[in-house]
Amino acid sequence: MSYKNDFSPLDGQLFTRQLATLIKQKRLERQLRQNDLAQAVSTSLSTIKRIEKADTSVEFGVIVKVLWYLNLLTDLQKNLPIVENRSLVGVALKYV
Repeated sequence: MSYKNDFSPLDGQLFTRQLATLIKQKRLERQLRQNDLAQAVSTSLSTIKRIEKADTSVEFGVIVKVLWYLNLLTDLQKNLPIVENRSLVGVALKYV
């Protein structure tokens, strides 16, 4: 078994499925088709389908764009611990 490619902790799998479900629910609430969302975040339809199927190989940056577009990013950020590293805090402030 290759841990690099095949291993995913159970908690990670559960989180990924929950996030995929949340993204799909929010998209449907906004009455967006998968293709509409794909165009809005400059990605492919197949990538949106993979996100909604909890495919862990989707590029992280694309998922962040989707979360941002669906207005989920801020709510998720509120649940993250505060970062004390000043160099990272400065980066975060650029986007506030």
